[in-house]
Amino acid sequence: MNYNTKHFIDICLQSVFAATKKIKSEIIVVDNGSIDGSISQIRLLFPDVVLINNKKNLGFSKGVNIGVKSAKGKYICILNPDTIVSENSFELAINNLKKNPNIGIVGPKQINGFGDFLKESKRNIPTPLASLKRIFGFDLLFSNKNNQYYNLTLNKDQSGYTDVLVGSFMFTTKKHFDLLNGFDEEFFMYGEDIDFSIRSLKVGKKNYYNSSIKIIHFKGKSTTKNFSYAIIFGSAITKYYKKYYRKNPIYFFMSRFISLLFGISKIISDLSIFKKKISSLKYLIISDYKLEFGNKRIEKIFVPNLTSCTKYKNNNTTIIMDFSKINFIDTINFIERNKTKFSYGFLSSNRKFIVWGSKYFSNGNVTQMCKS
Repeated sequence: MNYNTKHFIDICLQSVFAATKKIKSEIIVVDNGSIDGSISQIRLLFPDVVLINNKKNLGFSKGVNIGVKSAKGKYICILNPDTIVSENSFELAINNLKKNPNIGIVGPKQINGFGDFLKESKRNIPTPLASLKRIFGFDLLFSNKNNQYYNLTLNKDQSGYTDVLVGSFMFTTKKHFDLLNGFDEEFFMYGEDIDFSIRSLKVGKKNYYNSSIKIIHFKGKSTTKNFSYAIIFGSAITKYYKKYYRKNPIYFFMSRFISLLFGISKIISDLSIFKKKISSLKYLIISDYKLEFGNKRIEKIFVPNLTSCTKYKNNNTTIIMDFSKINFIDTINFIERNKTKFSYGFLSSNRKFIVWGSKYFSNGNVTQMCKS
């Protein structure tokens, strides 16, 4: 599913092709009316992709349903374009579904562009009280399972069952997806993963968090954090509570208040004025391809592999990953282990831009460059 994520979907598709080398597969990209050149870039650089070009933004849920309807395989993975998967991601998920028929959906351990674990990788069913606790930062108080937004009974490195998985990576069978009639298209964007997870539980299946499946998720690259975004996000929460708590008038009234708070908090957390801008002066480049950033002050150091990067431990250092030289598993593991030591950049397949993340821009940023 793509909407104006030209730079990020390039990195994503590089990783998906690497993860499907040993698997008979089809890679389907549903584009929801992008105007950033995504379509022409995908056709040029990834001609084997099955591209479905919607003329307008139909929403995430409807776009996913369109893509899955055209899929021919037994298994499906719903994947955001602002993600990077490991080479073994799909194989591990398939093994989970094969070995345990009680599992309906498999989800991964997710980290952001700087290596921080994303707690939404494993969640509980969000009651109004759990949602309020999350907004005000009281997740650990009154830690009854029913009052927690995140699933804290599993640590981040512990695989196990969880109520809710995140929609940026959901692995299931096409049969199960069809049984649930796909995503509820009432959810234009946000909330559809919670709803899909709950409906999976209602038909007697379990949702499984596999900490061995590791992916990077830059988060929210298809949306602009503004008032319209707050309305869409708040509307999704309201629809969720209306669907599951409409028989409880107190909860439904609370949902209006919660949706407003959630929308405001999401905007504040992503506002650029609260993020310190950085200007890295040293780039470690794992590539034999020399890069020019247009900044004479930049020190470019070419290193042969990730191991040799550790001697440059410095918060002003960005490591540029060239995936023609290094694999995705090693990259993700290295970032997770060294999250406080570097910023990280990922070279595009045509070597014309870098997507990167840091502690100030964990959601990702883009740098254009030319060959020197």
